[in-house]
Amino acid sequence: VNNQMHVVWWNFATVYKDGTHDVGSFLVGHDNLGFAIIMDETGRIRTSYDIEGEAKHKHNSYFAESAKVVIDGEEEWEFIPDPRGEMTDFVGVFPPTAQQEGRWRRVGDTREPDHWMAWGETDRRNGTARNVRGTDFKPV
Repeated sequence: VNNQMHVVWWNFATVYKDGTHDVGSFLVGHDNLGFAIIMDETGRIRTSYDIEGEAKHKHNSYFAESAKVVIDGEEEWEFIPDPRGEMTDFVGVFPPTAQQEGRWRRVGDTREPDHWMAWGETDRRNGTARNVRGTDFKPV
């Protein structure tokens, strides 16, 4: 965190109404920093260091409007922010970490979620994608 390396960092779990589920963790950062760990309802665990991602931040905010990751060059996941999921108390301390709740899903996944958690952050000070450095701003 203090080395300003991570861009997207989340842990997540989604249980779908059909009984299937996804559980995992994503990290995308600068240089070679990054991993994906995903498990499904069969207990199969997939891991990869081949992960890219990007974050788009809300205007004048540390919080993400959207985030995406691509695993192994082909499998896309997207973050769907919860409108009430911005943990604003975390940005009032140093370092400001915009912890945010929501849901991760594979792009195009049509399963209906039953319940979920996705806890993590983007850090606009660190950038919007691997090796695309960011800047801080003065919140209004």
